[in-house]
Amino acid sequence: MEKNKIEMITSTNDYLVFLPRRIFSTHILCKNDLQNISSDNLLITSGNLKKNQYEKAREMYEQLNNLPVFAKYDLAWMYFNGLGGERRVSDAVKLMQEITNQSHPSDIIYCAYFNIGCAYYEGVGVKQSDVEAEYWWLQAAQDGFTGGCVKAMSVLGMYYSRLGEEKYDLKKAHYWHQEATGNGSIESQTALGVMYENGIYVKKDVKASFKCFKSAAERGGVYAMGHLALQYYKHKMFKNAAIVSKRVGSLDDSLYFSKKTDSLEFYVKKGIAMGCFVYGRCIEHKLGDVNANEDPNYWYKRAVYFDMDTSQY
Repeated sequence: MEKNKIEMITSTNDYLVFLPRRIFSTHILCKNDLQNISSDNLLITSGNLKKNQYEKAREMYEQLNNLPVFAKYDLAWMYFNGLGGERRVSDAVKLMQEITNQSHPSDIIYCAYFNIGCAYYEGVGVKQSDVEAEYWWLQAAQDGFTGGCVKAMSVLGMYYSRLGEEKYDLKKAHYWHQEATGNGSIESQTALGVMYENGIYVKKDVKASFKCFKSAAERGGVYAMGHLALQYYKHKMFKNAAIVSKRVGSLDDSLYFSKKTDSLEFYVKKGIAMGCFVYGRCIEHKLGDVNANEDPNYWYKRAVYFDMDTSQY
């Protein structure tokens, strides 16, 4: 029975093979893609302003004519998120489109492409269109070349992995996750781990999946930590399973870790839930270094709180 329960949760490991419809709200930054741009230029998206300064910054930008590209990106970001005033998504998309039509540093242009694609995918500020979303993301990804938007590469990997959709193509999904991983994406490295673990498009390879999960987890990937805890548990490495599962299961601020690792919050929550589930099993069956006085139901309830699907075993 115990083995069946673990297999039931791990059978959902192809979660990452699809792209949730809501991806936009926390990923305007393209954090990894803009890390080489001076924070003196990107004041808002770099996080250098306090919350009470957004209104002043927005007012200042709105009064200026011929905004520099960095200011346009900042203003678009505030419009997208409703910072310093009402949310104006249509205007945000227009500003991003203006950026793409001018000669600017490529990092900014590719991130603008990515954000326009997100707007079309969710249907915010523009009419919903998966075709348009795919077009803009491909422009942003630049065929995987260094300098292209890494976030777009990762999102394309998930976009082509949506079961039942016209664009379902695991060959393309694997390609884009490889490209994104090669460019530093924690999210896509975890996705490759999922593909290797389950034999999705590639030959099933537990060692390769473990390597992907461990590397991504060491770089802060929460979903990777959840998978790593599960792998330790399944292979009866209970001491490691208890340590990793408690660590990830104890995390609370999914939005913070989503932004920190430039990962979709959707999967950060799943990673926390997986950790809670595994740690609950460790407590219930007295496996690994656990406190026998802890209540496994506490951890199961946390798993349900963070992700109901992961918790249905």
